[in-house]
Amino acid sequence: MKKINYFFSSLLGFVPGFFVFNTVGAGLSAYIEKAENFSFLELVSTSEIYFPILMFVVLMILSLIIKKKFFKNVN
Repeated sequence: MKKINYFFSSLLGFVPGFFVFNTVGAGLSAYIEKAENFSFLELVSTSEIYFPILMFVVLMILSLIIKKKFFKNVN
Protein backbone atom coordinates (compact mmCIF):
# COMPACT_ATOMS: atom_id res chain seq x y z
CA MET A 1 0.00 0.00 0.00
CA LYS A 2 1.28 3.44 -0.88
CA LYS A 3 2.03 5.79 1.99
CA ILE A 4 -0.21 8.54 0.64
CA ASN A 5 -3.17 6.16 0.36
CA TYR A 6 -2.52 4.93 3.90
CA PHE A 7 -2.36 8.50 5.17
CA PHE A 8 -5.65 9.61 3.61
CA SER A 9 -7.54 6.43 4.50
CA SER A 10 -6.33 6.71 8.10
CA LEU A 11 -7.33 10.36 8.18
CA LEU A 12 -10.82 9.55 6.90
CA GLY A 13 -11.07 6.70 9.40
CA PHE A 14 -10.07 8.77 12.43
CA VAL A 15 -12.06 11.94 11.75
CA PRO A 16 -15.52 10.56 12.71
CA GLY A 17 -14.19 9.26 16.02
CA PHE A 18 -12.47 12.56 16.78
CA PHE A 19 -15.68 14.40 15.94
CA VAL A 20 -17.74 12.22 18.29
CA PHE A 21 -15.29 12.52 21.19
CA ASN A 22 -15.04 16.28 20.70
CA THR A 23 -18.78 16.91 20.54
CA VAL A 24 -19.56 14.58 23.45
CA GLY A 25 -16.88 16.35 25.50
CA ALA A 26 -18.34 19.73 24.64
CA GLY A 27 -21.82 18.50 25.58
CA LEU A 28 -20.51 17.11 28.86
CA SER A 29 -18.86 20.44 29.62
CA ALA A 30 -22.09 22.31 28.89
CA TYR A 31 -24.06 19.90 31.08
CA ILE A 32 -21.65 20.29 34.00
CA GLU A 33 -21.83 24.08 33.77
CA LYS A 34 -25.63 24.24 33.91
CA ALA A 35 -26.50 21.25 36.15
CA GLU A 36 -26.75 21.53 39.91
CA ASN A 37 -26.95 17.78 40.51
CA PHE A 38 -25.34 15.09 38.40
CA SER A 39 -27.79 12.60 36.95
CA PHE A 40 -26.59 10.04 34.42
CA LEU A 41 -30.04 9.69 32.84
CA GLU A 42 -30.31 13.46 32.46
CA LEU A 43 -26.82 13.57 30.96
CA VAL A 44 -27.55 10.89 28.38
CA SER A 45 -30.90 12.43 27.47
CA THR A 46 -29.37 15.76 26.44
CA SER A 47 -29.11 16.21 22.70
CA GLU A 48 -25.48 17.31 22.96
CA ILE A 49 -24.60 13.80 24.12
CA TYR A 50 -26.91 11.39 22.33
CA PHE A 51 -27.01 13.07 18.91
CA PRO A 52 -23.27 12.69 18.06
CA ILE A 53 -23.29 9.10 19.29
CA LEU A 54 -26.41 8.35 17.25
CA MET A 55 -24.88 9.91 14.14
CA PHE A 56 -21.70 7.86 14.65
CA VAL A 57 -23.76 4.66 14.83
CA VAL A 58 -25.61 5.66 11.65
CA LEU A 59 -22.27 6.30 9.95
CA MET A 60 -20.99 2.86 11.00
CA ILE A 61 -24.13 1.15 9.68
CA LEU A 62 -23.89 3.10 6.43
CA SER A 63 -20.25 2.08 6.00
CA LEU A 64 -21.17 -1.58 6.53
CA ILE A 65 -23.90 -1.34 3.90
CA ILE A 66 -21.52 0.30 1.42
CA LYS A 67 -18.87 -2.33 2.14
CA LYS A 68 -21.30 -5.20 1.53
CA LYS A 69 -22.74 -3.64 -1.61
CA PHE A 70 -19.59 -2.43 -3.37
CA PHE A 71 -16.68 -4.40 -1.92
CA LYS A 72 -17.67 -8.04 -2.11
CA ASN A 73 -15.17 -10.47 -0.64
CA VAL A 74 -13.92 -12.71 -3.41
CA ASN A 75 -12.50 -15.92 -1.89
